[in-house]
Amino acid sequence: MNLLMLTFILCGLLTPVTKAGWGVKQCWKNNVGHCRRRCLQNERYKILCMNKQNCCIPI
Repeated sequence: MNLLMLTFILCGLLTPVTKAGWGVKQCWKNNVGHCRRRCLQNERYKILCMNKQNCCIPI
């Protein structure tokens, strides 16, 4: 019972930490673009992001 409770508490505490790493990084002026490997059909490549991915700006 105590081990199960400890597991739930740890999962609850780690959730906010991992959310920051899963999101798509934003780039360009006022965070308009998104860093991606490939731009979507309605986006255009503008510059290279710090993580060496394309900064895709919506058109």
